[in-house]
Amino acid sequence: MSDLVNSFHVLDYVAMGMFFLVCTGIGVYYGCYKKQKTTEEYLLGSRRMHLVPVAISLLVTYQSAISVLGVPLEIYVYNTMSYYMWVAVMIANAIQGFLIVPLVYPLGISSSYEVGHNQPLYICLPVASF
Repeated sequence: MSDLVNSFHVLDYVAMGMFFLVCTGIGVYYGCYKKQKTTEEYLLGSRRMHLVPVAISLLVTYQSAISVLGVPLEIYVYNTMSYYMWVAVMIANAIQGFLIVPLVYPLGISSSYEVGHNQPLYICLPVASF
């Protein structure tokens, strides 16, 4: 019985092979055939990306291997007290989405290090860094 659970079968190898082929194909396509010309085009998608890819990127950024492994342990150790953390994270994401992003997006910057001394956000950054 344990041999069936702990080993790969033919369908598992097919699924893994397909996954690697798709990932390799995407990499070869964007690496060889569709090259970006500027750094802004590479890092920010020329600021022309639609809502869905940006939302998926943010979701995947927040979902890391550490959180996948750590959240069940936190629930086990701290019981329902860890739900307070998730409430705080939701409040922080709402503040970020409704207050910070609309303030920073019109400035056309991609990092807080790009804010100059002439821009109004410069006054807020030392306070926000605490």
